[in-house]
Amino acid sequence: MEKYHTKLKISELKKWEKNPKKHRDDLIEKSISEFGYIDDIVVDENNRILSGHGRLEALKKLGYKEVDVIRVTGLTEEQKEKYALLVNKSVEAGGWDLELLEEFDEDLLSDAGFEDSEIDEIFSDMDVIPYSDSELSPYGIPVSKSQNIVQVGHIIESVNRKQEIFDYVINEKTTS
Repeated sequence: MEKYHTKLKISELKKWEKNPKKHRDDLIEKSISEFGYIDDIVVDENNRILSGHGRLEALKKLGYKEVDVIRVTGLTEEQKEKYALLVNKSVEAGGWDLELLEEFDEDLLSDAGFEDSEIDEIFSDMDVIPYSDSELSPYGIPVSKSQNIVQVGHIIESVNRKQEIFDYVINEKTTS
């Protein structure tokens, strides 16, 4: 597998027709609008998106014509599909550390897309299950035995997590 950064015209990017992930387009657009385009779209050698469909839609709405992408070559079709699913599932499975979220201002949380019910939960007196009562998910993420609370002690930067997933997919394929 080879990975490198390049620039592509928005019109050259191709959506993956099997992409099952839904997005909060308004939040993605808001993030890019306020902070710029930070988290690069990942494409294969044919410019097909493996990660970043929501970002593509937001970039189109915001009038971008060209963007930086991460191009990955040398993956089989099965590896591409597995990567696309894992990178999205890992974000979904991550959860939030409610104690750390309590340190943020409620208005900031609301502005970042947290629903009122989520903010109420963050600032309630709910006891968070400690890691010692937890077991690890297949991705190494602590999950409570009741499966009701997922804890992550820190937020993993998206780019670093994507590299871990690339490595996992490649290692899984070469050891099978």
